[in-house]
Amino acid sequence: MAKKAPKHRFSTLNGPSLAFRGGDLFIAFVNTAQGAPGREPRRMATYSDFIAWGHEVMPTLSSQAPENPEAIFLEALGLRSALWRIATALTEKNDQVPANDLAFVNHVLGSRSFQFQLKANDETIEGDWGSWNDGRDLLWQIAASAAVLFVEGEERHVRRCAARGCGRFLMDRFSAKRRRFCDPKICGNRDRVRRFYRTYS
Repeated sequence: MAKKAPKHRFSTLNGPSLAFRGGDLFIAFVNTAQGAPGREPRRMATYSDFIAWGHEVMPTLSSQAPENPEAIFLEALGLRSALWRIATALTEKNDQVPANDLAFVNHVLGSRSFQFQLKANDETIEGDWGSWNDGRDLLWQIAASAAVLFVEGEERHVRRCAARGCGRFLMDRFSAKRRRFCDPKICGNRDRVRRFYRTYS
């Protein structure tokens, strides 16, 4: 009996552990710059802080410090600032996304050469990105998330959190544009409490 051909279901090996859709990783990284109301922003003062955040989205990332971690960390801060301005332009419906910031994203995208391969087994055809070694790989993944956002036309889903005092971003993919808060448990709950006291006080 002939062996069945692998199903054309595509997955990835050695990539981010979470099923980030286009733009989600970009938004998650940008939001480390500002905490939700009443909470401190994510600590991002050293290369180690950057890698600690990276392990939450990419557990296969190596903890071994590269030759020049300070330079990578400064590049990470520069990328976050560029992506913040890009996200701000998108939420303000600005047709002109800052050219210098797009150039910085392109710089990061060009900083890593991958040896991407397709591998077939009995059930799937998988894409193997190879090993993820240090912070430069994490930087590339964040920049690639921003690139996918535009390629897939997802930039129209970028929103600002509607909670008072919160400037963080979110991805609203609801057809009725129903998502309003970056975190329903924090900003959403605070907004409900505020409206309750406003109504019954």
